[in-house]
Amino acid sequence: MDVKEPAAPTPLPPAHPPRARYVGILFGVALVALAVVGVREVVVRYLSPAGWDSWIVAALEHARTMPEPWLFWGGIGLFLIGLWLVAAALVPRLKPYLGLSSPAAIWVRRVDLARHATATAKTLPGVMSASTLVTRKKIVVTAASSTLDDSARERLHGQLQEALGPLVGDRLTLQVLLREDEDGGRF
Repeated sequence: MDVKEPAAPTPLPPAHPPRARYVGILFGVALVALAVVGVREVVVRYLSPAGWDSWIVAALEHARTMPEPWLFWGGIGLFLIGLWLVAAALVPRLKPYLGLSSPAAIWVRRVDLARHATATAKTLPGVMSASTLVTRKKIVVTAASSTLDDSARERLHGQLQEALGPLVGDRLTLQVLLREDEDGGRF
């Protein structure tokens, strides 16, 4: 009897916290403030401290004596706040991490991959300085070298491909730009 082992679940890629989280924090602070007002109203109602008046009764009395157009603008304001809340809940989360080519789920930030590529490029003889830009589709390494021939570019490309290939596989293309070192190894 063949028994199939269950497949391991694939984890979701890490992402930034949702933007609705910050809206939730604001609502939490507003509810705490509302609770403080409620506790104050209970104290005013049942303990009647001298000189304390009810804030809620005063607010309702003020709203009753205001002209009616404020209701229209208040409704528009609440509608806009509602649209903002829906938009905050539906905005997709940013995914700043890249998955590495590995049987295990390993994720790195683009800046970490760029630092690794820059450090690898600087180990090649003749490379005075290097910088790297990692996007969703490619890795661009710009190196300042004392030699600008095609063999130096190919050596650098080969070394970077050897270092980065096992990490990213064929998901990102590697682009190597070589420029003449004119300012002593600084960009």
